[in-house]
Amino acid sequence: TLFYVDPPYVLSARERKYDRYVHELTDGAHRQLAAALHQVQGMVMLSGYRSELYDELYGDWHCSTKTNTTNGNSTSVEYLWISPRANDLQRLPLFGSR
Repeated sequence: TLFYVDPPYVLSARERKYDRYVHELTDGAHRQLAAALHQVQGMVMLSGYRSELYDELYGDWHCSTKTNTTNGNSTSVEYLWISPRANDLQRLPLFGSR
């Protein structure tokens, strides 16, 4: 099974620090999510923005990036962290490598 996870972005990684989600995640909740995702028997892909917290939590996962145009017509770099089990599927061109 492949789990695609797109949680609310880490607050410190956002340009605007105000709440944009109905349900926010604290850094502690992101840590709990990472602990659960590291225990998944299947494959995991997690999307978000780069942050020191995610560098710490997912440093052992492969990371790919893609530059996108935002709704405000600026650019942003989206990150996709790929669990070791899913990384075996790297022959699929999901994103370019970081």
